[in-house]
Amino acid sequence: MRILIYPHDLGLGGSQLNAIELGAAVQALGHDVVLFGQPGALVRHATELGLDYVEAPLPGKRPSPRVVRALAKTVRERRIEVLHGYEWPPALECLAAARLIPGTTAMSTVMSMAVAPFIPYTMPLVVGTEQIRQVETDAGRRRVALMEPPVDTSVNSVATVSAATVSSATVSSATVSAAAVSGGTFRSHWGLGDDALAVVCVTRLAQELKLEGILAAMESVRALSREWPVRLIIAGSGPAAETVHHLARRINDDAGRRLVILTGELADPRPAYAAADVVLGMGGFGAAGAGVWKAAGSAGGAGLLGAPHPGDIADVPLARLVWLGSGHHRGRHSGPYGCSGPPFRRPGPATGVGVAWAECG
Repeated sequence: MRILIYPHDLGLGGSQLNAIELGAAVQALGHDVVLFGQPGALVRHATELGLDYVEAPLPGKRPSPRVVRALAKTVRERRIEVLHGYEWPPALECLAAARLIPGTTAMSTVMSMAVAPFIPYTMPLVVGTEQIRQVETDAGRRRVALMEPPVDTSVNSVATVSAATVSSATVSSATVSAAAVSGGTFRSHWGLGDDALAVVCVTRLAQELKLEGILAAMESVRALSREWPVRLIIAGSGPAAETVHHLARRINDDAGRRLVILTGELADPRPAYAAADVVLGMGGFGAAGAGVWKAAGSAGGAGLLGAPHPGDIADVPLARLVWLGSGHHRGRHSGPYGCSGPPFRRPGPATGVGVAWAECG
């Protein structure tokens, strides 16, 4: 089968990362998969995974007739059978292109927390939570499937990472051992001492569903730093970058040291995950952190933090709770926030994970 996948954006982000890694996995099963979209940081990742890339024109207003024409041209040239749009603008543009060419069909995946009501109810749809699937089914959509945000644990493992700069620059093609990318180089580059508790958040700096959790995490680290040598490393870019940078400068100036480190968008975030004591993620990025065997929490809108499993702890405002975990820190620090064992454990190479949390304010 010949398939075209069209993410809404090829900058760093969970939905588009899912699209690329799922596309590569489908191609490994013997299908032909083409990636279509605006240039972005993830194009390199996609081509390294073996996907052909076709650059999309600038869209203008969405849905874009210009993009639909380019899609139709690609479909004819590559004899595409299925167009798969991720989020609502690509979904509608894929649907329009498919209707221009007999024998071609279109489907959509929406990993946002709501499905745009103007996506036709007859269009096959994949969503990321059971609650959204049920809402859309009850609303009358005919074909709604559930796929919780996946993580390719092979691709995202630090054991398979390429030699990488630890800034936002490019990734070389020389394969190195897992030990070389264990996070030590990343920690050194960003000035994280051996005793620093590194909380890493890889995310798009978006206004909706992201910003509140990011700002709450920053304020939590400010409060927690009075008793713990904690640092928050935020890797990503996006429209909310100015707001995030402004608060980071204020927190760091008040503390007289860098408590919040902004790396910008990383071509390969795995060294950041490897350097982390805890990954604070949103959606697929949190799952990717768990994929390299880090204690992981999930942050979302309204500044909420959740533990990896529903029974671990009730969701509470992120401004009042931050998870920290590190096997080599357990027993080194004492005080009201220390504990001898975690409320959850993840299997893996770590000898143990110590978890601490703080009531902030």
